Amino acid sequence: MRKRILGSIAITFAMLSLGMIGQSANPLLKVSIAAIPGATYSHGAIPLKLTFENVSAKKIRILDAFHEPKALPVFFQFEMKASDGTPIPIAGAGKIDFSKDSLHYVQLAKGQKYEVMLNLADIIPPDEKLKEGVYGVSLTYYNQYGENCFQGKVTSNLIQLHIRN
Repeated sequence: MRKRILGSIAITFAMLSLGMIGQSANPLLKVSIAAIPGATYSHGAIPLKLTFENVSAKKIRILDAFHEPKALPVFFQFEMKASDGTPIPIAGAGKIDFSKDSLHYVQLAKGQKYEVMLNLADIIPPDEKLKEGVYGVSLTYYNQYGENCFQGKVTSNLIQLHIRN
């Protein structure tokens, strides 16, 4: 019995590390992040471009609630690490109350993309001083809100940013 439980734990851990749990085998939505060409990155300015892409064969709707810095931690869990592996604590995956008339959606046809600009510095704790150096950044998009829209979780690519003082 103990071997069976340990074996199940090992298989589950391997599937998690390979991204096989929590991700759909046939994803509907892809999210990617990119640095802004020509931008200077510092503790107070970390501009990023998020791109949502419909990778399904049908139209999908996404909730468009990404323009308020206070909403960012509700929908995104950012992972940011210094080149030495030190994680930067960034709050994420919270809750928010929406009034029914404040919900806005974007409909994406097959292959269509929707871009959102944001400043990651808006949600890094003010007492967290970033040292000059290279940082890896990725995100996981979570949505449980809205009606007849994408709900679930999608993980982005990993990018490298050079933060200057």
